[in-house]
Amino acid sequence: MTRKLLSAKKTSKTIRSWLPLLLIFLLFIVPLFLAHYVKDNKKIFNLGTTNRGHLLTPATSLANINFRTVAGGDLPLSLLKGKWGLIYITPNSCEQECIQNIYKMQQLKDAIRIKSPLFYTMVITNNHDANTNPVYALIRQHYPTVLYIAMNDDALNKLFKSMPIGTQSKNIEVLYVADPKGYLIMSYPPEEAGQSILRDLKTLVKG
Repeated sequence: MTRKLLSAKKTSKTIRSWLPLLLIFLLFIVPLFLAHYVKDNKKIFNLGTTNRGHLLTPATSLANINFRTVAGGDLPLSLLKGKWGLIYITPNSCEQECIQNIYKMQQLKDAIRIKSPLFYTMVITNNHDANTNPVYALIRQHYPTVLYIAMNDDALNKLFKSMPIGTQSKNIEVLYVADPKGYLIMSYPPEEAGQSILRDLKTLVKG
Protein backbone atom coordinates (compact mmCIF):
# COMPACT_ATOMS: atom_id res chain seq x y z
CA MET A 1 0.00 0.00 0.00
CA THR A 2 2.84 2.34 0.88
CA ARG A 3 4.48 1.71 -2.49
CA LYS A 4 1.23 2.55 -4.31
CA LEU A 5 0.88 5.81 -2.39
CA LEU A 6 4.48 6.76 -3.08
CA SER A 7 4.05 5.89 -6.76
CA ALA A 8 0.85 7.97 -6.97
CA LYS A 9 2.52 10.93 -5.30
CA LYS A 10 5.50 10.64 -7.64
CA THR A 11 3.21 10.57 -10.70
CA SER A 12 1.25 13.58 -9.43
CA LYS A 13 4.48 15.47 -8.78
CA THR A 14 5.76 14.62 -12.28
CA ILE A 15 2.54 15.90 -13.89
CA ARG A 16 2.71 19.17 -11.92
CA SER A 17 6.35 19.64 -12.93
CA TRP A 18 5.40 19.31 -16.61
CA LEU A 19 2.54 21.84 -16.52
CA PRO A 20 4.78 24.97 -16.51
CA LEU A 21 6.78 23.51 -19.41
CA LEU A 22 3.56 22.85 -21.35
CA LEU A 23 2.38 26.44 -20.83
CA ILE A 24 5.78 27.79 -21.90
CA PHE A 25 5.61 25.55 -24.98
CA LEU A 26 2.17 26.95 -25.88
CA LEU A 27 3.37 30.50 -25.31
CA PHE A 28 5.95 29.95 -28.04
CA ILE A 29 3.91 27.76 -30.39
CA VAL A 30 0.82 29.99 -30.73
CA PRO A 31 2.78 33.16 -31.69
CA LEU A 32 4.81 31.09 -34.18
CA PHE A 33 1.60 29.64 -35.57
CA LEU A 34 0.13 33.13 -35.93
CA ALA A 35 3.35 34.41 -37.49
CA HIS A 36 3.09 31.62 -40.05
CA TYR A 37 -0.34 32.89 -41.07
CA VAL A 38 0.85 36.48 -41.18
CA LYS A 39 3.55 35.35 -43.58
CA ASP A 40 0.97 33.52 -45.73
CA ASN A 41 -1.54 36.39 -45.62
CA LYS A 42 -2.32 36.26 -49.35
CA LYS A 43 -2.91 32.53 -49.25
CA ILE A 44 -5.48 32.83 -46.45
CA PHE A 45 -7.15 35.90 -47.80
CA ASN A 46 -7.48 34.72 -51.41
CA LEU A 47 -8.19 31.04 -50.82
CA GLY A 48 -11.25 29.98 -52.83
CA THR A 49 -12.88 31.49 -55.90
CA THR A 50 -16.63 31.19 -55.19
CA ASN A 51 -18.43 33.55 -52.85
CA ARG A 52 -20.50 31.38 -50.52
CA GLY A 53 -22.07 34.23 -48.59
CA HIS A 54 -25.68 33.61 -47.55
CA LEU A 55 -28.14 36.49 -47.12
CA LEU A 56 -30.19 35.93 -43.97
CA THR A 57 -33.91 36.26 -44.64
CA PRO A 58 -35.19 37.52 -42.34
CA ALA A 59 -32.26 39.19 -40.64
CA THR A 60 -31.63 37.92 -37.09
CA SER A 61 -31.89 40.42 -34.24
CA LEU A 62 -29.24 40.38 -31.52
CA ALA A 63 -31.57 42.18 -29.10
CA ASN A 64 -32.59 39.11 -27.08
CA ILE A 65 -29.14 37.55 -26.82
CA ASN A 66 -27.26 37.85 -23.55
CA PHE A 67 -23.63 38.59 -24.37
CA ARG A 68 -21.58 37.61 -21.33
CA THR A 69 -17.85 38.20 -21.70
CA VAL A 70 -15.18 35.69 -20.83
CA ALA A 71 -14.14 38.07 -18.04
CA GLY A 72 -17.59 37.65 -16.49
CA GLY A 73 -19.42 40.92 -17.22
CA ASP A 74 -22.36 41.56 -19.52
CA LEU A 75 -21.75 43.30 -22.83
CA PRO A 76 -24.55 45.83 -23.49
CA LEU A 77 -26.01 45.67 -26.99
CA SER A 78 -25.77 49.46 -27.06
CA LEU A 79 -21.99 49.11 -27.44
CA LEU A 80 -22.54 47.35 -30.77
CA LYS A 81 -25.18 49.69 -32.19
CA GLY A 82 -23.95 52.04 -34.88
CA LYS A 83 -21.11 49.67 -35.81
CA TRP A 84 -20.59 47.01 -38.44
CA GLY A 85 -19.18 43.79 -37.09
CA LEU A 86 -18.01 40.25 -37.73
CA ILE A 87 -19.26 37.61 -35.29
CA TYR A 88 -17.63 34.19 -35.26
CA ILE A 89 -19.52 31.40 -33.50
CA THR A 90 -17.25 28.48 -32.64
CA PRO A 91 -19.13 26.11 -30.33
CA ASN A 92 -16.32 23.56 -30.35
CA SER A 93 -12.76 23.65 -29.02
CA CYS A 94 -10.64 26.44 -30.53
CA GLU A 95 -7.81 24.88 -32.51
CA GLN A 96 -5.99 25.55 -35.79
CA GLU A 97 -8.98 26.67 -37.89
CA CYS A 98 -10.21 28.88 -35.05
CA ILE A 99 -6.83 30.66 -34.85
CA GLN A 100 -6.83 31.14 -38.61
CA ASN A 101 -10.36 32.59 -38.64
CA ILE A 102 -9.73 35.04 -35.81
CA TYR A 103 -6.62 36.20 -37.64
CA LYS A 104 -8.67 36.61 -40.85
CA MET A 105 -11.32 38.60 -39.00
CA GLN A 106 -8.70 41.03 -37.77
CA GLN A 107 -7.36 41.50 -41.30
CA LEU A 108 -10.89 42.23 -42.52
CA LYS A 109 -11.41 44.68 -39.68
CA ASP A 110 -8.19 46.54 -40.52
CA ALA A 111 -9.12 46.67 -44.20
CA ILE A 112 -12.69 47.91 -43.72
CA ARG A 113 -11.85 50.46 -41.02
CA ILE A 114 -10.11 52.60 -43.63
CA LYS A 115 -13.59 53.71 -44.73
CA SER A 116 -15.66 52.66 -41.72
CA PRO A 117 -13.78 53.14 -38.42
CA LEU A 118 -16.71 51.90 -36.30
CA PHE A 119 -16.18 48.17 -36.63
CA TYR A 120 -15.89 45.31 -34.14
CA THR A 121 -15.03 41.62 -34.15
CA MET A 122 -16.59 39.11 -31.75
CA VAL A 123 -15.94 35.45 -30.96
CA ILE A 124 -18.63 33.37 -29.23
CA THR A 125 -17.68 30.03 -27.70
CA ASN A 126 -18.79 27.72 -24.90
CA ASN A 127 -18.01 28.34 -21.23
CA HIS A 128 -15.88 25.23 -20.85
CA ASP A 129 -13.57 26.04 -23.75
CA ALA A 130 -13.32 29.68 -22.72
CA ASN A 131 -12.18 28.74 -19.22
CA THR A 132 -10.01 25.66 -19.83
CA ASN A 133 -8.46 25.88 -23.30
CA PRO A 134 -4.91 27.33 -22.95
CA VAL A 135 -4.72 28.05 -26.70
CA TYR A 136 -7.89 30.12 -26.51
CA ALA A 137 -6.43 32.04 -23.55
CA LEU A 138 -3.29 32.84 -25.56
CA ILE A 139 -5.37 33.98 -28.54
CA ARG A 140 -7.20 36.42 -26.27
CA GLN A 141 -3.84 37.83 -25.19
CA HIS A 142 -2.65 38.13 -28.79
CA TYR A 143 -5.87 39.79 -30.04
CA PRO A 144 -7.09 41.81 -27.03
CA THR A 145 -9.43 44.09 -29.04
CA VAL A 146 -11.71 41.19 -30.06
CA LEU A 147 -14.89 40.84 -27.98
CA TYR A 148 -14.82 37.35 -26.43
CA ILE A 149 -18.18 35.94 -25.37
CA ALA A 150 -18.68 32.72 -23.38
CA MET A 151 -22.10 31.03 -23.32
CA ASN A 152 -23.48 28.09 -21.37
CA ASP A 153 -25.48 25.36 -23.13
CA ASP A 154 -28.83 27.05 -22.52
CA ALA A 155 -27.64 30.37 -23.96
CA LEU A 156 -26.06 28.65 -26.98
CA ASN A 157 -29.26 26.69 -27.63
CA LYS A 158 -31.26 29.93 -27.49
CA LEU A 159 -28.81 31.51 -29.92
CA PHE A 160 -29.04 28.55 -32.32
CA LYS A 161 -32.86 28.63 -32.25
CA SER A 162 -32.86 32.32 -33.17
CA MET A 163 -30.90 31.64 -36.38
CA PRO A 164 -32.59 30.98 -39.73
CA ILE A 165 -32.88 27.27 -40.46
CA GLY A 166 -29.79 25.91 -42.16
CA THR A 167 -27.31 28.56 -41.06
CA GLN A 168 -26.44 27.31 -37.59
CA SER A 169 -26.35 24.13 -35.51
CA LYS A 170 -24.56 22.99 -32.37
CA ASN A 171 -21.60 21.55 -34.25
CA ILE A 172 -21.09 24.04 -37.08
CA GLU A 173 -18.84 27.08 -36.99
CA VAL A 174 -20.25 30.12 -38.80
CA LEU A 175 -19.04 33.66 -39.47
CA TYR A 176 -21.69 36.40 -39.54
CA VAL A 177 -21.85 40.01 -40.65
CA ALA A 178 -23.74 42.24 -38.20
CA ASP A 179 -25.16 45.59 -39.31
CA PRO A 180 -25.18 48.85 -37.27
CA LYS A 181 -28.82 48.27 -36.23
CA GLY A 182 -27.93 45.08 -34.36
CA TYR A 183 -28.97 42.45 -36.90
CA LEU A 184 -27.10 39.52 -38.42
CA ILE A 185 -27.58 39.96 -42.15
CA MET A 186 -25.14 37.53 -43.82
CA SER A 187 -23.46 34.25 -42.97
CA TYR A 188 -20.37 32.51 -44.32
CA PRO A 189 -18.70 29.17 -43.78
CA PRO A 190 -15.62 30.00 -41.65
CA GLU A 191 -13.22 28.87 -44.39
CA GLU A 192 -14.63 31.48 -46.83
CA ALA A 193 -11.96 33.52 -48.59
CA GLY A 194 -11.25 36.85 -46.92
CA GLN A 195 -11.41 38.73 -50.22
CA SER A 196 -14.97 37.53 -50.87
CA ILE A 197 -16.12 38.73 -47.46
CA LEU A 198 -14.24 42.01 -47.88
CA ARG A 199 -15.95 42.72 -51.21
CA ASP A 200 -19.35 42.14 -49.60
CA LEU A 201 -18.47 44.31 -46.61
CA LYS A 202 -17.36 47.18 -48.81
CA THR A 203 -20.65 47.00 -50.72
CA LEU A 204 -22.70 46.82 -47.53
CA VAL A 205 -20.88 49.70 -45.84
CA LYS A 206 -21.37 51.90 -48.92
CA GLY A 207 -25.08 51.09 -48.97
